[in-house]
Amino acid sequence: FAGAENFLVPVLPDTQCAMHGKPEMFMSQMQWIADNKASATIAFVVHVGDIVDWDTPDHAMWKTASEGFRVLDDAGIPYVLTLGNHDTAAVKAGGSAAPGNVNANLRITDSFNRFFPVDRLAGQKGRFEEGKSDNAWYEFQAGGLDWLVIALELWPRQGAVDWAKKVAAAHPNHN
Repeated sequence: FAGAENFLVPVLPDTQCAMHGKPEMFMSQMQWIADNKASATIAFVVHVGDIVDWDTPDHAMWKTASEGFRVLDDAGIPYVLTLGNHDTAAVKAGGSAAPGNVNANLRITDSFNRFFPVDRLAGQKGRFEEGKSDNAWYEFQAGGLDWLVIALELWPRQGAVDWAKKVAAAHPNHN
């Protein structure tokens, strides 16, 4: 595009292993993003699932994730967190499948929503279910253009897919 400006959207996949094995690496990545916000023109950060490896009674990995993303909060960098199966009650300590119905367990995301409540996510403009960021849409401007990001739960229900279609249709001029 004529006159378009360069910008960067860091993508963070599967930080789960760093949460319990190398949290200093995760913290270093978050600090790099914050430190390079201006020089790299970082507009938005996208996490694509499996933030943590599993939940524990003390929520240690969620605390580490929260601390890391607080670096972005403090730097004023908006981000989206998309859930993987490890971010739900479908995975038990140690990383294997939790007992019970997997589909039902995938919808139990209490720890995620406790550590990342909707009011913490600056770019979030709306959600499929009130009070939950499992399915949410985000908006940001970069390079002189409007951008739309839709985060959907893992293996989304038909209602969430239908909602996402409506959000996309309502933003025909967004990339």
